[in-house]
Amino acid sequence: MINIKESKSHVIFGSLLIIFGIGVFIFPYIYNQYQEKQEELKIEQFFYKETSKEENIVIEEEKTNLDQENNYIGILEIPIISLQKGFYDVNDINNNVNKNIQIINKSDMPDKVNGTFILAGHSGSGTFSHFKNLHKLSLNDNVYVYYSGYKYSYKVVNIYDVKKTGKVEIKRDINKTYLVLITCRDGTDYQIVFIAELLSKEKY
Repeated sequence: MINIKESKSHVIFGSLLIIFGIGVFIFPYIYNQYQEKQEELKIEQFFYKETSKEENIVIEEEKTNLDQENNYIGILEIPIISLQKGFYDVNDINNNVNKNIQIINKSDMPDKVNGTFILAGHSGSGTFSHFKNLHKLSLNDNVYVYYSGYKYSYKVVNIYDVKKTGKVEIKRDINKTYLVLITCRDGTDYQIVFIAELLSKEKY
């Protein structure tokens, strides 16, 4: 004889397992979509504020969560890998490779003539692996940085691997201005270093 109560509990338990299983697969997708949307809003807000400064428009600051979180001082854009990501001031708590693209301490900012602007990011497949496709960059690919009202256009001129030791040797001409991008090479104990030379600087 079938126990109806026991049968119903099995059905309920099975249904809960199915719902949980679906949630495990769907939640990361929804979360990633949310993160991408937030990033788009932050980037849009960055450009709006920069343009407003240029046009001397007075903006009434609305104390929203987005305003409080968005302290981007610049944007990194790499069209070949469809990357557009903001970065924070070097002293900001969000300037952390475990959350965002990180400006390396003692790095020069993009407006420093003959300086070296250095950014690091995680590779891999995690939520904060912003440089996961960086390995697809090739020589002569274009990279752009938007900072302090200017668009800095760079060209990749050198790519090489270095052992993970906590230090990275940067091969550069001291008479030129560079952007350096650093990430880990998946499955190895090496990092990839991309050296990009400044081609032009123009207002946006």
